[in-house]
Amino acid sequence: MQAEQQSEREAEWCRQVFDYEPSTGILRWKVNRANAKAGAEAGTLHRDGYRVVRALGKFRRVHRVIWLMSYGEWPKSSVDHINGDTTDNRIENLRCVTVAQNQWNRVKPNGGVFWHKTNKRWTVSLQVNGRLMHFGSFIDKSAAAEVAAKAIKEHHGEYASQQ
Repeated sequence: MQAEQQSEREAEWCRQVFDYEPSTGILRWKVNRANAKAGAEAGTLHRDGYRVVRALGKFRRVHRVIWLMSYGEWPKSSVDHINGDTTDNRIENLRCVTVAQNQWNRVKPNGGVFWHKTNKRWTVSLQVNGRLMHFGSFIDKSAAAEVAAKAIKEHHGEYASQQ
């Protein structure tokens, strides 16, 4: 109960200091700050691709502040950007997920397909529930990619990367 009250107080403070535009996902300052004017976009782009802002005494990722403002509580776990774009902070693009589910939605440059130097074939493998699963090896890369896409969809479902 006390944690809920604390979260609600923090959410209310954020609502007094920030304006959130749900259609664009942009968080703006409502008040003038030392380094920002009212109406300016809040936060800066961090090298990891997420916007961060100083709020409630520490640096926080903007999408987590938006979650707090929208739902009145801090997210209980990771917050995933459904479309994989870490700068798209529209509330409809954010969802609470486990750490594993969040990893499934990461953009994978090889999509589960790897070149195996020893046997000179394309290998398909994925992490599923903490275990590395193999789905075969193929001479043709496109055949391996098809098997990988099917395995990703089957094992990662709605959390599979959209890119």
